Amino acid sequence: MLVSLGQKRVIAGIYLVMLIICAGSYYLGWGLFRGADRKVLAIVTFVGVLVAAKYGPALVEELGEYRRRRRG
Repeated sequence: MLVSLGQKRVIAGIYLVMLIICAGSYYLGWGLFRGADRKVLAIVTFVGVLVAAKYGPALVEELGEYRRRRRG
């Protein structure tokens, strides 16, 4: 399954919103996860690091190619 660059940006945006909600719940004391705020934030952060380590280099190459094509 091929994912376009625009779709990857949407996925990254959704992840960032999730991360902000989890961090806000933990640091601002919102209590959205009923006492498990710290664990949820750790899991979301860890998953993000793993995904970035696996797919980050290929994404950087793809963005570089996109910018080169755009410049002409």
